Amino acid sequence: MQYFKKTKPKIISSISLKITDKIFKERGFKESKIITDWAEIVGKEISDLTLPVGLSKNKNLKILCNSSFALELQHMTPKIINRINLTMGYKAVENIQIFQKSEIKNETNSLAKKQKLSKKEMDQLTNVINTVDNMKIKEKFKDLSKTIFTSKE
Repeated sequence: MQYFKKTKPKIISSISLKITDKIFKERGFKESKIITDWAEIVGKEISDLTLPVGLSKNKNLKILCNSSFALELQHMTPKIINRINLTMGYKAVENIQIFQKSEIKNETNSLAKKQKLSKKEMDQLTNVINTVDNMKIKEKFKDLSKTIFTSKE
């Protein structure tokens, strides 16, 4: 338990970027910032109806789009390309390819399946959470563990 007292807290995004960058590159995304900052680049309304899927070597961005929004998105592509390139700081995207889907949010929800924990793992997680003295932090850890993991039924 002394190990926990010696380490300093780290921002999760700084740790996860090292892992996610490799995964994004394997799946055709050289620039993970486009995915991680998608809602900030295009805005919440557009990000709710779209999902970036891949970025090819010839700077062609592939986007899944709600069928009803595809025509409007096509008219917005020059503005979206400009916003992406401004965010990246160089000409990362030259063209956008739109793929229509009936429902985008169902697709993203199925990708984010929760990990199941065994009884032993759940007990270990509970023991770690119980070592925290501050009640506010303890509650935040409990909430975080509920959103990330589910117990085996």
